[in-house]
Amino acid sequence: MRRPAMQRPMLSRSDEPAEAQAFRETSGEGSGGNQASLYGPASGMLHSPCMAVTDAACACVCHWSFAHATGVSLMSKTFAAAVLTATILAATFARADTITFDDQAVGTTPAGFTVALTGRGKAPKWEVQKAPSSEPGNVVVQTTADPTDYRYPVLIYDKITATDLDLSVKFRALRGVTDQAAGLVWHYRDANTYYIVRANALENNVVLYKVEKGQRVDLPLKGKGKTYGASAPVLKNAWNVLAVKVRGDIASVSLNGKALYDVEDKTFPGAGQVGLWTKADSVTMFDDLTVTVVK
Repeated sequence: MRRPAMQRPMLSRSDEPAEAQAFRETSGEGSGGNQASLYGPASGMLHSPCMAVTDAACACVCHWSFAHATGVSLMSKTFAAAVLTATILAATFARADTITFDDQAVGTTPAGFTVALTGRGKAPKWEVQKAPSSEPGNVVVQTTADPTDYRYPVLIYDKITATDLDLSVKFRALRGVTDQAAGLVWHYRDANTYYIVRANALENNVVLYKVEKGQRVDLPLKGKGKTYGASAPVLKNAWNVLAVKVRGDIASVSLNGKALYDVEDKTFPGAGQVGLWTKADSVTMFDDLTVTVVK
């Protein structure tokens, strides 16, 4: 049976929570600014601010107003207001950086980055190069091909320190006999202390490790245990996208848009830097390093 349409309950401004009032005032409504905020321009009634904040905030306002008008406790008014405030703050203060290397001088180490090496072997050389002939712009490549197995070249971005973040990069495994690897680093403290997830075009897998006291240890997957990461097709000499989302102790990994697994680990809490990583004789090209800082 088709359910009859239910009209959205409306509230007067005097009934709205303080958080909603604060949002309305900062959005300019009521002071000659944007009228399409928490209230309709003529009615003075509270409505969902879907055009101004995320769907989560919209849902909180709707649930709060419904509970108030009907007396049905869909969720605590206090909780709804708190979630609305947190959502607005997150949307306001999240910082996103995308590094394309297009403004960097070809043949140089990219400005704003620090080169490091975990392990031993030849010093890494990270160099800005022109993108492949069919593509515009620049890329960054780790060019030193040393087959030393315990050799992890790292390129650390100097401008961001974060606890919770979204991190992604395009990479292209060009060559390597020992390895053809590309990795993302986060919670980096020094060359011997960080997390890293890497994709390997020779092994066709993606593995998340912690590097503690210079030693790399693969971490168990949530709900699956020690599996040495996950098998996944990694394209050779073609673009892939590796990504990780970090929230507290949980890191969620994906490759080429496909979610692979979650890892939970408490070894390195708190903020650290982010960067790029390769292994041994991997000659790997990177572009479009994107970092969104949540916390």
